[in-house]
Amino acid sequence: MLETLNDAGAREGEASAEAEGSVRLMTIHRSKGLEFPVVVLADAGRQERAGRNSFFLSDDLGVTFKTEPASMLYNLAKFQDEDQDKCEALRILYVALTRAQSKLIISGHAKLEGGAKKLTGWAKDVDDALGLPSVDVLENRGQAFVVQTQSNYPVRVWCLMGEVPLSAVQQEASIEDSSSMSDLAPLYQPVEDFGQVELPEDPERDLQLQSWRATRADRRVSGKVLGSIVHKALQRWLFPGDPALDALLESEAWRAGLATEATRQEVIARANELLARFHANRLRNEVDAALERYSELPYSYLVNDKVENRVIDLLYRDNNGWHIVDFKTDSIDSLLQKEHLIQKYAPQVRRYKAIVESKLDTSVQGQLCFLDDQGDVSLVEV
Repeated sequence: MLETLNDAGAREGEASAEAEGSVRLMTIHRSKGLEFPVVVLADAGRQERAGRNSFFLSDDLGVTFKTEPASMLYNLAKFQDEDQDKCEALRILYVALTRAQSKLIISGHAKLEGGAKKLTGWAKDVDDALGLPSVDVLENRGQAFVVQTQSNYPVRVWCLMGEVPLSAVQQEASIEDSSSMSDLAPLYQPVEDFGQVELPEDPERDLQLQSWRATRADRRVSGKVLGSIVHKALQRWLFPGDPALDALLESEAWRAGLATEATRQEVIARANELLARFHANRLRNEVDAALERYSELPYSYLVNDKVENRVIDLLYRDNNGWHIVDFKTDSIDSLLQKEHLIQKYAPQVRRYKAIVESKLDTSVQGQLCFLDDQGDVSLVEV
């Protein structure tokens, strides 16, 4: 169990391969394994608060306690701990700086003390590595200038001198952004409530994924775990042959806590099989030709004085109207099992239909799409 936790934790912080083509905000830990054309490292001058440890624990020195005055052994343990923290901070900085493919922007702040500029944190480390270009900032009086790294890469340095008055910041923050306003009438009436809510965490799903991380790495993969991974691919409309699919499936397999290589490859192969099967189905062609398409569409709706938060797998519109598709990854072995699953899933699709019809004021068709009906894709009208 500990080996599984350790293996899964080694990739726990990596970011999922999603939201391509957009600006993404993430911690450095979550960026591990990813690259982007442009990367901004913000607040590089930030400093960690100095700790006041009363004791240290190390393999070499054992347990050392702080005394008055501090003993040599305690000072040595403190030095080793600070050195270890410094090395770890530099490793994290290395991860941050190596995420950029074309351009890296480092933003930090400096203080003027006695006519000299003082940098702190990673900003100071970067400045030292670049040969101290900060000493030329005052001479350039706020103008940008270029220095070269030891590998002859150009680095553009610029410092905004002075302070921004607090009143100006407050006034700017109070101005409403009207850039998105338009006098033109919308092509379609907006679908209220759709895509406007943050869905709550699913405790059952989180507990399941945690148990996989702890104890189930070498056992048969849960159907819900496989379904979650396949739904991620369908949400982004990725299919075998697309390079982005491989990165997504690998990332989602790690996120699901599948720590061993064999288990991950088994799930990825199974997901590819289901996605390839659907890609060859006529429904995929119909959806590709749709006038509008919404994948993994969340909604919040008041039912009997209770707020219901759900996600519709697929809602699309073609020349025949609106359609709802609910994807299922259950492995069906018999007609009896299929009938049982239809009885289980159909009520929820009918609820989706009722809610969408109430919002769009038009009839909506609903379908269950089984991706593994005895080795084939089957569609059931609901």
